[in-house]
Amino acid sequence: MPAFDLRRDMARWGMARARSSATASPTAAPRARATKAAAPRARATKAAAPRASQPRRRPAIRRSPEAARALILDAAEQVFSQFMPAEVGLREVADAAGVTHGLVTHYFGTYDAVVAATLARRLERARSRVLTQLVSASFGPDELPLIDALIELVHDPLTMRLLTWSLTSGRADSSGLWAPDRRGLALIVDGITARITRLGHPAPPRARIEFAAMAALAMALGFAIAGPALHAALGHDGGYDRDRVQAELKTMVRRYVDRRP
Repeated sequence: MPAFDLRRDMARWGMARARSSATASPTAAPRARATKAAAPRARATKAAAPRASQPRRRPAIRRSPEAARALILDAAEQVFSQFMPAEVGLREVADAAGVTHGLVTHYFGTYDAVVAATLARRLERARSRVLTQLVSASFGPDELPLIDALIELVHDPLTMRLLTWSLTSGRADSSGLWAPDRRGLALIVDGITARITRLGHPAPPRARIEFAAMAALAMALGFAIAGPALHAALGHDGGYDRDRVQAELKTMVRRYVDRRP
């Protein structure tokens, strides 16, 4: 899978939008007037050629709704690993899944819903990893499961491509991905607070943990999107040190959360 490159992906998105706008309202060229009488059709002297054989339809496979949705989302991930969402559509996803266009519409309704569901599934997997790590976390000096998961998440090219496109295209709100009832980040904060209490440590105020989680997520996303450019702007060659970013984020978050009022 190619590495995440925001400038490249956004340039491709812009070109896709431009092509879409150009084809949405084509200007019909005026037809030239016929100056000669149409030639009479020649009589057929040979037997008509046989019709080309129609492609065989794939045999229908009965799947449960859950299996069908998973199949379509797996195919969407394959498509989006190569193309920006604006460059493709429902048809490409259906072809990759080996199903009809109508079946994708039946389960998801719209193309934007397919993109949102693909991203939501990847974020759900990341959240599940954090919650699993929290069960055994001791919150030692170098142990902050949320930071580790964030660094892993933002270095996933496909997730970052979908997340960046969702946020910058204005579809994040309409998709419902960040709706309050989903409580994605809130569940992680719940897990952090519960684990600290279970270990017998004094729990910081919830508002402080929430702000630390938001700040850590924003900084991790910022490094993933603009880190290489900012690193070069400081006069450094090559990419920035991922391990150092991870360690510094842990130090900053811990100092903020542990500070006394």
